[in-house]
Amino acid sequence: MDRMRATWLGLVGSMLVGASAFGGDTTVWTVDVETSGEDVFWTSPTAVDPGASSYLLTSEIQLITVDISWNGIPFGTIDVTDQIPPDQAVIMAEIPGPAPVVLVDADIAYPLPPEPATLAAHLFIELDADGFAHADVTDVVLGTIDIDLGFPFGIQTVQLEAVHIVLGLTVESTTLGDLDGDGIVGPSDLAILLANWGQGGVGDLDGSGAVGAADLAILLANWGN
Repeated sequence: MDRMRATWLGLVGSMLVGASAFGGDTTVWTVDVETSGEDVFWTSPTAVDPGASSYLLTSEIQLITVDISWNGIPFGTIDVTDQIPPDQAVIMAEIPGPAPVVLVDADIAYPLPPEPATLAAHLFIELDADGFAHADVTDVVLGTIDIDLGFPFGIQTVQLEAVHIVLGLTVESTTLGDLDGDGIVGPSDLAILLANWGQGGVGDLDGSGAVGAADLAILLANWGN
């Protein structure tokens, strides 16, 4: 089978970042959706802090299967999870808060145009004003793909009838100024900032390259959060 790529993860990858410099509460969700062409919608069972300064998102593909048919005859389900390149199966992205914020808003397609689509859809993931996540998969197109059906059929063009995706989402709600990662901005964070005054790194909240008055103002504005 041709490699089926998680193209939409590559789109999110433009926001690729390292580990967050700030601590916070961590929420884990499992997005489990299946579609045979209809729009599908998912809402998280729990919420993150809607007032966070930023959200560190980790997305991991846990399972992708496709149901196929040949000449109108159902031909089973194929697990294609291992076809996803490792650098696309797991991504990290940091999105500025507070909520509501859009995490993903992208048209996805495999293969890329102008080739006829084997799989295409529009993916929209957001955090609402209360911190709940919503994932919408709309405008779904299930096309055909050439695969080896084994003896005696060989390589045949099959129709995708349905796709099942399980995605693990981890969202860390971070508060700007929580330098020690205890979940609240307070005296210990102020001590860390002052210890790094005039230097780069921890405490450089505005990204200027050096800890200074602007960073102190940001920390004090978030005091107690």
